[in-house]
Amino acid sequence: MSCTATIKPRVSVAIPTFNRPQGLKNTLENICVQTYENLEIIICDNCSPGDETRKVVDLFTASDKRIVYMRHDANIGPFNNFKSGLERAEGDYFMWAADDDMWKNDFIESCLNVHLSDPNRYASVMTESQYFWRDKFFPFFAEGRPFYYNYCQNWIAQNQHVLEHAYGNLFYGLFKRKALLLGNKSIFSVIRQRSLNEIPLLLFASKHGEFRVLDTVKFFKQAPYRVYVQAKWEIEGGKLPNHTITKQLLSMPGTIKYHYLTMLDILKTISILDLDVTASKELKKQLFYKLMTHLCHLVSGRKQSRL
Repeated sequence: MSCTATIKPRVSVAIPTFNRPQGLKNTLENICVQTYENLEIIICDNCSPGDETRKVVDLFTASDKRIVYMRHDANIGPFNNFKSGLERAEGDYFMWAADDDMWKNDFIESCLNVHLSDPNRYASVMTESQYFWRDKFFPFFAEGRPFYYNYCQNWIAQNQHVLEHAYGNLFYGLFKRKALLLGNKSIFSVIRQRSLNEIPLLLFASKHGEFRVLDTVKFFKQAPYRVYVQAKWEIEGGKLPNHTITKQLLSMPGTIKYHYLTMLDILKTISILDLDVTASKELKKQLFYKLMTHLCHLVSGRKQSRL
């Protein structure tokens, strides 16, 4: 059954942007032609200089009344700009759309159909992703295999599965909006993240259901080659290209700080998940082991495949 046939829940799409008018134009061209039409499209402009961003917005709002434009009076940073889109959203489902990525025109419909096939099961639905940089597409590799199938019997097991297998592009899935809220507040208002890591948000959302990844590519993530190589290594393992222990040790203070802040953010998330003492201890133990193992992998430049 197509979700557009009888059931038309509203989907909110937040587009955080800053001084990237061509990227914003490309994103709007992708989102405005989605086959699923009941959208609320929220542009979150982080006080872009000049009038080029506004010109792009005016070009699209002239013919598409689903678009809402918010321009902050001052630059509030990327974290708060992403947060503002979630706080403004009113849809039953919600997604972020970065102003430099691309989507097939049935991305939203494909993800929403899975949600509606079992409305109480999923916190978020995503498709596989392919990385590109400007006009060059990098060879595809599968990031989402641990989420292809139903995998958990209870939400504590879901927390553990997400902590073990989470990866960055899960952040750009189609969420139940309530899975990103604590009461009437966005989860960002509660956690107040310092690391900008995706795991705290994903871990919180997992309380509301499983993550599902479709094994077809309908999302395209723009990232430089070094980011692609790192993401591929995280999944496929082996030796990290261009790795030297000397280079890694020189960057270690920043790496340690980032992972320390990530750990604090995840611990904050665990504290609001309403776990019993045993489950909380197990999740914290898993977190500590995962972070320490990851740091060792970064230093050595080698790890086993997740496949």
